[in-house]
Amino acid sequence: MSKQKALYIQNLMTDKDGNYYVCTDYSVFVFYPDGKLLSEITEDNYISSINMIHDEKMVIGTFEEIGWKMQEWDVASKSLKDIESSIPFDYGTYQEGTDTDLIYTQGSILYGCNLKDDAPTKILDWVDSDIDSNNLRRYRILKDGRIAAFSTTYSDTGVSGELAVLTKKPRSEVPQKTVLTYGTVYLPYFSNQDIVAFNKQSDSYRIEVKNYGDDNIDMSEKLTLLNADIASGKGPDIIDLYVGGSFEEYVSSGVLEDLTPFLINDKELKREDFFENILSQYEVDGKLYAIIPNFGIETIVGKVSDVGEENSWTVKDMIALADLKGQDAELLPYSSRDYILSTMCMLNRDLFVNPETGECYFTGEEFKEILEFAKRFPKEVNYDGDGSTQIEKVRNGQLILINAGLTSIQLYQMYEYMFGEPVNFIGYPVASSADSSLQRSGNMVMTNGTTVGMNAKSEHKEGVWEFIRFNLTKDRQENMQSANGGFPILKSALNKQLEKDMMPEYYEDTDGTRKEKSKGVWGTGDFSVDIYAATQEQADRVREIIASVQVGVRPDDKMFEIIDEEAQAFFEDQKSVEDVAALIQSRVQNYVNERR
Repeated sequence: MSKQKALYIQNLMTDKDGNYYVCTDYSVFVFYPDGKLLSEITEDNYISSINMIHDEKMVIGTFEEIGWKMQEWDVASKSLKDIESSIPFDYGTYQEGTDTDLIYTQGSILYGCNLKDDAPTKILDWVDSDIDSNNLRRYRILKDGRIAAFSTTYSDTGVSGELAVLTKKPRSEVPQKTVLTYGTVYLPYFSNQDIVAFNKQSDSYRIEVKNYGDDNIDMSEKLTLLNADIASGKGPDIIDLYVGGSFEEYVSSGVLEDLTPFLINDKELKREDFFENILSQYEVDGKLYAIIPNFGIETIVGKVSDVGEENSWTVKDMIALADLKGQDAELLPYSSRDYILSTMCMLNRDLFVNPETGECYFTGEEFKEILEFAKRFPKEVNYDGDGSTQIEKVRNGQLILINAGLTSIQLYQMYEYMFGEPVNFIGYPVASSADSSLQRSGNMVMTNGTTVGMNAKSEHKEGVWEFIRFNLTKDRQENMQSANGGFPILKSALNKQLEKDMMPEYYEDTDGTRKEKSKGVWGTGDFSVDIYAATQEQADRVREIIASVQVGVRPDDKMFEIIDEEAQAFFEDQKSVEDVAALIQSRVQNYVNERR
């Protein structure tokens, strides 16, 4: 039997002969009832599940390079063979069936199937039963048709378990609530959690998810279906803006309801209790169309010794730093010309397109400066898996800056460790002529969490507001489950979170020594580090970064398509920067005029 220093048992089951099957990360061991080893198999790939089909056939799910794969294991020969089935099995939570070979969950849907079936049969949507499919651990269809499901939930106070037994009943026997439809092209796990939590506590409303399209069509086709439904006047009450369609088009076409009156008239929520600069992310012309419950910060981080201690810098500042470090130093990792160009245009778009008058200003020195800056980067990015790690490059000066998504103080601490000295989340450079009195910042809002809009044609606007406000209440804001889920938009909740982050935790070593306990291991593929209690200085710096954040300008894909298309001639030395800027000015101005 192989010896493993760290053994994580993720599944345990028995067969009809009483043998025990123990599944670890990469191995499955089979023991006789008396504990002697019968068989074992070790895979190069992570084993995500093991299941017995009618007490006869063992199937194993693994993560391969090509994706998720399910195979049959012959215990006697210790070999794996592919399962013959026309059903396209994919990653999910698999369990042995009762009347079928398997039952399994993908997304929020529970399916049942026999291996010889042409397609699986949908049994239920877990959301409809107020169960978060992300937390499911085991479930079984009982002989009387009921379904037993066991879930676990992780929180700051520990792990809690819930056993639910579902009984199928006629709708007339179920307490009736007003149904709110939630329209999306893909339901993120956190939205799933929020919908389930809302449905459990609401006596008046119930949210039902409407996914547009299926896995057989691409995202653009799904969005077409969603937008067609909205245009028909029969669209969903709640419109997903995290994965959904164009926010700006929804606003300009009157699809979304202004939430300002709802917030003003709310008896508990007060606008001044939230971060104003984060609220502004979905505000247009003084009207508020969505509220982010928790957020991250899209930024650039570097050593203070390289970028200084200011809260912003210009394109010229970044160019000067690059020139100082020389051609042997990489400015930003894995950044192509198109990436830099799109980011800089998005960040500074209000300087080049006046949203009120529609006038464009792409022939000025500021935009030419951005084109010349983007040209410094490679056309394509090559990911060298065999070269120096990112932390090695940072420590030896080969890499100067890193693109970062800051969602917790733990990440701030991780980057300090990575650079090995004080860091500054200075953000992306702004155009050099930006008015300093505006206090422009290159730190941008990064939307996290369930972010939705209210359909202006909904007949249940009060119910939609109940769901939106649900994730903004003090209880929800102060009990976010994941430290990587983002910062809460409620000021008092952030203060409470940072206080907890600064509170050291201790344990007693085997020799009785009291030692500080790690708050978790953070890192990237290159490295990991134990994170301990944050300092007051680190907490204050995070608050300063949040205060500096400006609204993350939402990308206009068509506008950037025009800019990128014309910029290639300058990048390839076919046209001058002046000629390209003039062409972009003309084409974008026509595009903006057509939309007004």
